[in-house]
Formats: sequence, structure tokens, C-alpha cells
Amino acid sequence: MKKVALICGEGELPSFLYQSLRKKKVDLVCIGIKEFLNPNFRFEYQVKLGEINHLVKILRKERVEEIIFSGRIDKKRILSYSDWDEVAKGLLKKAKKKGSRALLELLKDFLESKGFILPDLTPYLKPWIPEEGVLTLRKPTPEEWEDIHLGWRIGSKLSQLDVGHTVVVYKGMVLALEGIEGTDETIKRAGKLCKGGVVVKAPRPGEDFRMDPPVVGMDTLRVMEEAGIKTLALGAGKSLILQKEKFLNQANFKGFSIVSLP
Repeated sequence: MKKVALICGEGELPSFLYQSLRKKKVDLVCIGIKEFLNPNFRFEYQVKLGEINHLVKILRKERVEEIIFSGRIDKKRILSYSDWDEVAKGLLKKAKKKGSRALLELLKDFLESKGFILPDLTPYLKPWIPEEGVLTLRKPTPEEWEDIHLGWRIGSKLSQLDVGHTVVVYKGMVLALEGIEGTDETIKRAGKLCKGGVVVKAPRPGEDFRMDPPVVGMDTLRVMEEAGIKTLALGAGKSLILQKEKFLNQANFKGFSIVSLP
């Protein structure tokens, strides 16, 4: 039986993947990133964010064949992070771009060069991957559809440039674009300008669930409600809705419209 390492950041996704892998009777070792530990999760090992060489030693010691990265890494904290080992410094020096996808691709290529495999995660994540269509009882209004289409065009360019996924649009005006701060902070910025509009999270071309896909969850709904925004569009088959059933039930209860676009 192949052995899989689940390397965990913050949030709910590592726990969900852990349960999915256990159901498939995968031989599993869990490794937590010290700066982003989930206190309710049990780890066999812990490594610092910048300890890539130490990580590789653990993977070889455990005879790991496949690696799954899961969970949130707060990008703002990386700005001031300095505890990189020599391997990490070498990878950062190679990086022509410092976007999430570019850095993760470098890490993936490095680990694959060491003989490890980063498998397709679709079979494990399927219950949380949205299908195409309007997912809620309420459909967007004609005005909201116009804002969704504008946001989608802009968001597709933004994600293609590896800047971010999220765009907030109101009556044909772009209120906020996502940078390093993440989705929630982008929505909050838009909410300070006015109440209303739509949130669009557009996937990158060739989006890969191994490489930081667009993710929404219960916190997204809460922040949207605080910002006075009741419509969300994301990519069908290329995004994740954490606790999807609970998320959509809450969206229906609050009168949100959630749309999944091809």
C-alpha cells in the first residue's frame, strides 16, 4: 500500500481530506506547519514553513510516495517571514514571480525531482466541488448577472496573472480586487465603499486542486453579509465550497444567490 503525507495548514480542509483518505484506507502520515497549526488536529510531525530540507527528511524516513498539501497559509505573514532554510532560499531565488501558483509550482517541481508524487485530489474533494448552475433558491437579478459577467472577465485576467481570484462589482463598477490579503479582506474593503454588488471568484486557466484553488466557506457568507453583498459566483468543477451542504443551506436561509459558472 502506498504511503501518503498530508501536509496541513489552517482551516477545515485538512480535516475533510483526512477523513476522505481514511475512508479509502490510505496509509497516512500527518505533518503540520508550525506557524499555521490547527489545535484540534493530531500530527505525527511538525515542521516550520521554511524547513523544506527537514520536510524531505521526514518524508524519506516515513517512505512516503505521495504528498498532499492542504489548508490555508496566510500570505501576509510570509512577507515578514525570515526563517527559511537553504533549500527554501534557493527556490525563492529561482522564482521569477512570487504569486501563489508560481511558488507552489516551484515547490511541486522540487518535490517531484526528489521522487515524490503530488496526486490529483478530485476524487477526495468531490463532495465539496460545485456543479454548474444556480446552486441556491434565489437566482441573481438581471443587474447582478451583468455584474457577474463583468467580474468574471476581470477575475479571469486577475487569476491568470497569479494575483488573486476575487473581484467585487457593483452596478458595473469594480469595487475591489484581491491581492495578498485574501478573499475576506477584499470583500470587507468593498463593503466600506457601499452596500450591495456581487463577489466573483474566478479560477485560473488549468486550475489544479493541488495548487491553491479558489475556496469559499461559512466565513465567506458571514463577511459578505456584513458587507451587504448577497451574490457570489465561482467556477464549476474548479472551486471548493467548504461544508458544501451546510453552506448552501445557510445561503438559502439568508437569501443569498450562489452561482457556479462553466
